[in-house]
Amino acid sequence: MTTTEDDDWLDDVILSDDVSQKFWARRALGGMSVNDAMMGVPHRGQLLAVTPIAVHRKIQDHIKASGRTQSEWLRQAVALKVAQEGGDPSIVEALS
Repeated sequence: MTTTEDDDWLDDVILSDDVSQKFWARRALGGMSVNDAMMGVPHRGQLLAVTPIAVHRKIQDHIKASGRTQSEWLRQAVALKVAQEGGDPSIVEALS
């Protein structure tokens, strides 16, 4: 069995008894194939912080005043917190 670029064959195998749901994976991925979706996975890790918008704006202002990019500032803040908590020094070094 050979795979096609968009792996539609897998939909056929998994959902052979329920044709009404064929191509469910593609629809769940917003019309992308599994391969396209996997290409969107970042090569580097990302952090997501959910916070009220007013707090976010204050943090943004603070970061701008520091003269660093948001990415630099956040990496350094995490490195300081990891170091403070006695974390692995190699993690602190990688973040700094």
